[in-house]
Amino acid sequence: MEPIVEQLTIVHGKRVELKLEIVPKSPLAWPRQKVEAMIENANTLVFLEKDR
Repeated sequence: MEPIVEQLTIVHGKRVELKLEIVPKSPLAWPRQKVEAMIENANTLVFLEKDR
């Protein structure tokens, strides 16, 4: 991904916005401790949207 971003930002005056979507999937419920850890990490990284 880094080479792509580099090519996009090499042009003077251009701006690049990166977005990351994480979609964990499991047939079973996530353990509460894991959910709390993920929410804490999302808060630390200042994610814009968080679903429980």
